[in-house]
Amino acid sequence: MFGVHESDPCLTGYGTALRPRLEAELERRRLRDETLGRAPDEHHARARRTFGIVEEARYDEEGCLTLPPLARRRGGLGRHILFIGAGSHFELWDPSLAMTEGDEELRFVAEYRLGDRAERPLEEEDDG
Repeated sequence: MFGVHESDPCLTGYGTALRPRLEAELERRRLRDETLGRAPDEHHARARRTFGIVEEARYDEEGCLTLPPLARRRGGLGRHILFIGAGSHFELWDPSLAMTEGDEELRFVAEYRLGDRAERPLEEEDDG
């Protein structure tokens, strides 16, 4: 599953097996917000972002995953994508954006990856 990250300008992805945990977290945050007297709008936006405005992708016979066009557009992703593991989920960044928007370590990795790609001819690039 691919959707827009809650706070960063990237996509977040997770396997469907994570859904029950995300539902529990969503409910925990709803109850916290209710206790703090916050309007339900934030909860509804979070629920839509987590479960409604997501794209599902499947692996093909060779084990490759194709990012759905809508998800690619929502994430502002071009030819190169920076894949960052984040525990139970992962993030997909446009490396150029990660160099300006991310934290120091993310910027370092993005700069390294972009530099690495720029130094190799296209036919030498790998999938990793």
